[in-house]
Amino acid sequence: MQDLPAEIYALSGRVNRRNSSMLLSCKALGALAESYGLGWFTEEHIRALWNTAILRADVVVSKSHIDSSGFTLVSSDDQLIYADSRRVTKRDQGHGSSPDIDTKGRELELFFHPFRIFVLYHVDRTLTVSTSSTQYLMYKEGVAEIAAREVHGLDHWTSSDSFGDRFRDWNVISEVASLLDTLWKSKTRETEVDPQDYAQVLTWIGQFGELRIRDFRGELGRAAELLDENRHLHVLIRLMSPYQRSKIKGRLGASMQCLYAAEAIRRIAEESLGKQLPEEDEIGFGTWLTGARQMIYGTTRVFDAPRSVLRDYLTSLGIDFGIKARCYGEGPTECGAISAAFPDSSGIELIDLKGDLLKRKGKVLQFSDALRRDHQSGIFSIVLIDADRQDAVRALKAAAASIDCFPVYFVAEPDFELANFSLVELLDIALGIECKAEIDQQRKECLRDEITRRLGSVTSAAAFFELLLHFNIRRPTKGTAWGNALMFYALSTPRFLSEHHLAGRERPVISAARMVERALRSGYARSLQRAAIDPSTGQPVAKK
Repeated sequence: MQDLPAEIYALSGRVNRRNSSMLLSCKALGALAESYGLGWFTEEHIRALWNTAILRADVVVSKSHIDSSGFTLVSSDDQLIYADSRRVTKRDQGHGSSPDIDTKGRELELFFHPFRIFVLYHVDRTLTVSTSSTQYLMYKEGVAEIAAREVHGLDHWTSSDSFGDRFRDWNVISEVASLLDTLWKSKTRETEVDPQDYAQVLTWIGQFGELRIRDFRGELGRAAELLDENRHLHVLIRLMSPYQRSKIKGRLGASMQCLYAAEAIRRIAEESLGKQLPEEDEIGFGTWLTGARQMIYGTTRVFDAPRSVLRDYLTSLGIDFGIKARCYGEGPTECGAISAAFPDSSGIELIDLKGDLLKRKGKVLQFSDALRRDHQSGIFSIVLIDADRQDAVRALKAAAASIDCFPVYFVAEPDFELANFSLVELLDIALGIECKAEIDQQRKECLRDEITRRLGSVTSAAAFFELLLHFNIRRPTKGTAWGNALMFYALSTPRFLSEHHLAGRERPVISAARMVERALRSGYARSLQRAAIDPSTGQPVAKK
């Protein structure tokens, strides 16, 4: 890796001078590094690292001309401002007790972009002398032996050609990221960049090449993972606002800085190259299998995706607290049944259609519009409706056949009660509501015998309730409480009993509850990719 062209250093210096408010002093950079758990860096430590050129500055302000190599004069208007591209001096004995530490630079003001944290991370990683926390307790003499071996290794490392080369590389990566970050922020007016400078950088990035961009971002991605290996957490945090993300401390905060630097490079490089580049969760260690990101996130572009699509990812982590499923019930009975199955109804919204879809002009059209809005918002639509609402059923089938809706529906024939329960079961549930007290047990048995003999004439829920009223049974009525009671029974006996002509099959209301449960833990976008609604049944089927 080579240093940047002189004209780019000059341009970077101009850009940094214009946006000096985003730069840090030696003291502030040291404090930032310490807050990220990268070691203890005082103002003197930062200046010492700068003196050796292990750490380069983004802006150097001097009262007099600097004749040393590696400095590019940016401005001489009211003060002398330089860009810094110095190289580490090679020392055969290594840089231990380096004579460069305190020999120069006291009269200079140094300013750094926060992305220089990336360089300090490598200082901490490659130059720290350490031993185990129990070494002293177990074998005190071993501390000195380990320290001696560490010093020998550091002498070898810092005397090598690769020592200067690697710190040059890490500084260059920081410099490219810093420059492109400033350009990127200019789009939201957080920074100011001359249009000619912007255009020059875009041209240079195009010449710089996609391969080198990939290498730079790969270094940043690997550093992020070495700092903190919780990759899913990284993605989640990077969906936060920049302000909230900037308050994260510890090594996780340093990891976020590295990924943010990688994103800054990507954003401007994509503009220059005219193509999309891998996102930041793709540039660290390992390789993504084809289709894996789509399966996990619900999209192949996480940080460019609409928030509605990213709900799939939040759902997989169990932290999407928005509406995931909207259940449309024929009336309060259906809504009561679903609410009984999900006492903690977070993530579910119940819509009581009140059985009047056909009574008001335009109601069916409004219903169809509601289904389309659900689809646009990434919300599952689950509908429980009676077969005699033919206009609504036709609207559901038309919606299922279109590409702008994904309604799962259960059509009850002839109505909710008889589609899910036998008349004998309905009677037992009704009598359980009517005759709750122990003293009513004899009355309950008498009523059951008398009403059972007349059930043969009942062909609908309406007729069933009329029969109950004939016997002065008034407590059980259509409504939420009735729906609750039906679902409680269904949950205890999820399949039709042997006397029923559908013996052994799951009750539709249980299937509806299972569908709601799946909606709460499934990704909407992924479901659309894998399944379609069969208009004839209202149920999802796998796409071929």
